[in-house]
Amino acid sequence: MLAVSLLVFFGTPGSVMGAGYASPDGDWFSRNLQTECEFDDSKLCYKFWAPESSDQQKGNQVPPRVLQKNCDDGVPEDCLLLAAAYLLEERGLPFDSRKSFELTRRSCDLGLMVACRLLGISYFKGIGVEKDENRAVELYSLACEGGESEACAQYGAALLLGRGGDVPPDVDKGIHYIELACNVGAVDSCFFLGQAFLQGYKVAPDNQRAVEYFAKACEGGHEQGCDFLHQMFAENRVSVSDETVSNDLFSRSCQLGIREACRLQGELLYTGRIGAVDYPRAFEHFSLACDKGDALGCHNVGVMYSDGLAVGQDDSIANRYFTKACDNGYFQSCGALGNNYVQGLGVDKDEKRAVDLFSKACAGGETISCFNLGIMYQKGSGAVENKVTARKYFLRACLAGDASGCYAVGNFYAAAVGVAQDFEQAHEFFARACELGSAKGCGSLGRLYQDGAGVPANIDKARRWFTKACEMGLQSACKDLEKLDG
Repeated sequence: MLAVSLLVFFGTPGSVMGAGYASPDGDWFSRNLQTECEFDDSKLCYKFWAPESSDQQKGNQVPPRVLQKNCDDGVPEDCLLLAAAYLLEERGLPFDSRKSFELTRRSCDLGLMVACRLLGISYFKGIGVEKDENRAVELYSLACEGGESEACAQYGAALLLGRGGDVPPDVDKGIHYIELACNVGAVDSCFFLGQAFLQGYKVAPDNQRAVEYFAKACEGGHEQGCDFLHQMFAENRVSVSDETVSNDLFSRSCQLGIREACRLQGELLYTGRIGAVDYPRAFEHFSLACDKGDALGCHNVGVMYSDGLAVGQDDSIANRYFTKACDNGYFQSCGALGNNYVQGLGVDKDEKRAVDLFSKACAGGETISCFNLGIMYQKGSGAVENKVTARKYFLRACLAGDASGCYAVGNFYAAAVGVAQDFEQAHEFFARACELGSAKGCGSLGRLYQDGAGVPANIDKARRWFTKACEMGLQSACKDLEKLDG
């Protein structure tokens, strides 16, 4: 997927970035087997479990007692909504993984296949229940047979890697179930299969089959699938005897009025992946896509005005395009616009408006905007100062993989800000922040081990984390290290 405008709080929009060939055993397996979830029995693991937000799926005015009654009366969807509420600390409920597990099991028992899949994840990671990979794989299989396409992908992933018992990996069967997921609309699985056959991951390399799966992914709206399909022809990886697609796929499709193709052709021109970089023509294609209603095309036009590429730098015009993209559901644009309202770039400063935009972006899954929203509530900028609400948004950012969000939550627990002091929790979040690349998170781990806060005092471990933080450029950690060795 074309990644654009990776924002830093109080920074400026970044640049348009293209996708390259990536290893098929990374993000896809992380989503389908939770291989990046490193903390058993931790809220962090639930980033792989939860619906984006229970409040987004059903009116957040529905109180827990009503959901519980409906669940008791046999409404599986309300059982799952309540499970998610315990998971995400919504609807005024505290975090409780065990209750979330029991409610998810109730929902599965009532026949909701998505709940059976999520229950499988709980068993797979041992969250709210004793870890049991065999049971997890059984639930993935059950949910798959019940029509839950993502469960087919998870079942296939387990078979491919030999997870869930002593049964050795079964590549053919694994591929079969991932194909089932692809064939019922799980375009991410189609894309994974394309990568697998392209790179020979667990299967013999087969460019023709790779093209077939990338085409299925593209037809289903998977932007990287379209991009990889185009690249394979550009790099002569496919026999010219295949007449179903050609090197000018995107340009011809754009001329026929397909807005995504116009934008993807613009991305290729922007990055110079086929020929020389051509910002003016990239701008034309992004503009065509935007005019046809493509929100990401509008965002890219905004980025080019913000950066002054092919056009004069103009934040005011950039904001018009960010607004158009935001209104059409591209939440990264909402975050970019909020950022500009904070700084007064192309608009009068308006922190309240920024909070509204960050809220919309965060609800839409824009991680950095969740972190920015936490900052606004923490400081009382554009909103009434509220440390509890700030921690909620920092936690949401952390659960989505944002290092700064994890570090902020760790600080709240360490300093008892809006929550009871808990150095063990602080250690968990600092560790996650450090793993995600936060030098401050690594340095804070060093101090916990130095002081014996939440963990047994251990100078060797303190030295290790101070060293890592120092190597990452945190000067305070370098000084702590000098004092430790002095």
